[in-house]
Amino acid sequence: MKHWLVASIGFILILFASCLGDPENASPSESDVVRVGQTVPSFTVSLSDGSIFNSSQMGEKPACIVLFNTTCSDCQRELPIVQSMYEEFFSNVRFVCISRAEAEAPIEAYWTNHNLSIPYSAQPDRSIYNLFALSTIPRLYIVNPSGKIVNAYATKVSEKELRRALEASLYK
Repeated sequence: MKHWLVASIGFILILFASCLGDPENASPSESDVVRVGQTVPSFTVSLSDGSIFNSSQMGEKPACIVLFNTTCSDCQRELPIVQSMYEEFFSNVRFVCISRAEAEAPIEAYWTNHNLSIPYSAQPDRSIYNLFALSTIPRLYIVNPSGKIVNAYATKVSEKELRRALEASLYK
């Protein structure tokens, strides 16, 4: 009986590890590395559309940075919302999806199977993710053109709330 209980708990921790990242169950505020009002961490990634995103050279558009993993159920629910916003705001907002410890092949397959077209960067480790947080995905950051984080969401955001934040970012 004891062995079964230990195995069951282990399975549950593995199941949720994709979204939580660490079994410590830290609340999002405890696991934040950066917060609203701070400058976005400096990093550069190559995106699936062939472009390069450099957070130190934001340009004239705000950015929507999404940290995800396609095996995370919360990410699976949020990515269609981000896709919808990408289709609505792509000409005025730069969208960048960055995987947390996930290779190119599974992301490409997921994007294809779910008709996603948001530019993404496959990151096989947590180096970029760790610039933003210690645990919990999805994470979404709206950054103004000067590099300041104006909105941050951990675990989920509604389409209505995200639309409002993106619209507001156009005037900050």
